[in-house]
Amino acid sequence: MIKTWVADTLAGDNLTKHRANCIRRHGTEHLDNEIWQAVTELFFLLEQQDLPEEEYQLFFERNPCVFDVLGFDCYAPFDITSGNKLPFDEERGFTPMPDFICGKRDVEEAVVFEIKRPDETRAVTSRADGNRAKLRANIESYVSQTCEYVKSIRGNLDARKAACQVLEMNRIRSTSGFLLCGMSDDNDAPVVAELISEREPRIQYMYYDKLYDKMCDAYARNRKQYAKVGKVYEGLEGVHLTVMASISPEQLHGRAYLIDIGEAGRNRVSIYVADTAYIHLLDADGHPLKVKIDIEYGVPQIFQIEFSNDPIVGFLSIFHNNNEIINMQRQDGYQNSLRMENMVIGSDLDGQLGACCIIGTILLRYRVLGIKEKLDFLGWLIDKSEAGHGLEHNGTQYMRRNVDGNLIQESGEARPIFRETLHYNRIKR
Repeated sequence: MIKTWVADTLAGDNLTKHRANCIRRHGTEHLDNEIWQAVTELFFLLEQQDLPEEEYQLFFERNPCVFDVLGFDCYAPFDITSGNKLPFDEERGFTPMPDFICGKRDVEEAVVFEIKRPDETRAVTSRADGNRAKLRANIESYVSQTCEYVKSIRGNLDARKAACQVLEMNRIRSTSGFLLCGMSDDNDAPVVAELISEREPRIQYMYYDKLYDKMCDAYARNRKQYAKVGKVYEGLEGVHLTVMASISPEQLHGRAYLIDIGEAGRNRVSIYVADTAYIHLLDADGHPLKVKIDIEYGVPQIFQIEFSNDPIVGFLSIFHNNNEIINMQRQDGYQNSLRMENMVIGSDLDGQLGACCIIGTILLRYRVLGIKEKLDFLGWLIDKSEAGHGLEHNGTQYMRRNVDGNLIQESGEARPIFRETLHYNRIKR
């Protein structure tokens, strides 16, 4: 099981339904949030050990935006379990079953997309006669298989018609291959590239870490809060706030605040609980915006707010459980000037409408988290959500940022109660 909310393993009827939904073309427009979900899942996927090859194929089926980032505008699985079939190749004596076939409609090209595991190491080996290195036997077999699938489709009109029908392409004029395998740090990448370039038909060879880098590039492209330093996207000047809390289904107030930042009538960000949770914004002119969040009561929820007041690259981004709910960029007309001098956790700005909750983690940083830094922290939060402890607030206690920049407890009649769990149903009363 991949360690993230967005990548629950699909099985049985759910997998069948998912395949039916994903084999058709996906739109050319997609939200940054879809790319972020793919970046997140791939990050945790590559941290796992000894996963079956099927997990990597399912990653692509769950995240079609990856194909878009790679330059394809349609795709379909053609493995043995997919339900999509190519005809038997009489000349070669086999039925081609590639992991995917992808399409580029503008150039009428079909690309055989083969997926192998990221832990395939040492792609090249030295020859016994001392001549130039060659591909190791396992990598050679993967490349040869991809080439054979390409040749089969290229030489079989019925195969091209079958692919066109599934991909909703008018016709296929050319075919090539794409092989995803291994990690570049474990291989002599320049030698592999040279050896692959000599093959016919044409094959593109990509490593998993290069795919991850490419996905990060796509995510950060329209976001000014990151700067690429080497291969890593680091966060720039700004503010990052994470609050992990379990929210009780029973509240003292009809509107119970978990987070409240800013001024009373403008430049304000609030997260509160009513029938469910809501984000409420007031911009620089006091104009409101309210967005509903679907939460699960009684179990840990992660709320993350990042912003910058920079006059050129300012932004506001709000996440709930790693899903971005708000993304406002200065370049798109966003105008706000949040001030951290007035920040309350567990109640509203006046300390009157507190939330009944168990707060497990609060992180306040005066800079934006980098992409890898944010993902590493997310993994830590997920672990802590199961095994961590917290402080239970009864609707009258809260924490306020003081003049030194620290959060201090401003309790009503009692201090919060220490709990050994963040899950309400596990509390021993």
